[in-house]
Amino acid sequence: MENLIPTKKNGVRERKEKFGKLLVSPTGYFYTINPDAERLWNQIDGKKSVGVIMKTLSGEYDKSSFKNSTYEFFKICELLELVAFL
Repeated sequence: MENLIPTKKNGVRERKEKFGKLLVSPTGYFYTINPDAERLWNQIDGKKSVGVIMKTLSGEYDKSSFKNSTYEFFKICELLELVAFL
């Protein structure tokens, strides 16, 4: 997964809120993400791989759970049709 490049799917809308970020999928479903997930989300630019994103943010989080949490975040985003991988 570290070599995959996430890109936000066309039609995903996002809005900053007090609790984190509100995401609206192209199919119209609403999702909320907390500030930690928002940090990952904000790194998605269609150029950086998951590994590069992890390296950028790894110093801010507990390394023992960061990798698994990051993988799970991206897998869920893909299942919810919020991201695709290049």
